[in-house]
Amino acid sequence: MAILTAVLVYTVPFLIGKIPGMPSQTIQRWVPGIMLAVVVLGQFWQIKAYPEHVRELSENNYAPVVDYIVKNTNEDDKVLIIGAESVVNFLARREAPTRYVYQYPLALLGRRPMFEEYFNQILENKPALIIDTRGRAQLDEKLYVPLQKRSQVVRDGVKYLGENYEQVAQFGEWFVYRLAEK
Repeated sequence: MAILTAVLVYTVPFLIGKIPGMPSQTIQRWVPGIMLAVVVLGQFWQIKAYPEHVRELSENNYAPVVDYIVKNTNEDDKVLIIGAESVVNFLARREAPTRYVYQYPLALLGRRPMFEEYFNQILENKPALIIDTRGRAQLDEKLYVPLQKRSQVVRDGVKYLGENYEQVAQFGEWFVYRLAEK
């Protein structure tokens, strides 16, 4: 930014000085100062908001969940996030068991074959952990209800998840489920 500001402060007065009829001495004396003042004043709100930004970064809400995933899974384990928090997979460096890592568009716009593919991939890859961000105490509680009505695969998938995953942790309204050992 400093280099770009220097180029701007040097170039603008130079270009204005090339305009016929403009007093170049006055321009070269005052315009750089005015340009610097504009650049500095333009940064005021960013500088004022910086402490708040740092505070928000220090309150990383994902940190406890990511820490739990890292400590309780292996690098090659799959972790399913139910909801819109696929950033957890990224931060924990754990792969999702399905290509549909962000389910809201799938639930709203997806067709039945897409959802059946989603459940088939989950059942095939068997995630080690499932993080339910919906705030429900039961994994299968109201999970994809409209799609369950239209698809036996989705009904069977939800039933499988409810029967084979047990709650092992909770972070706020997020519930963590682990594949039950049989």
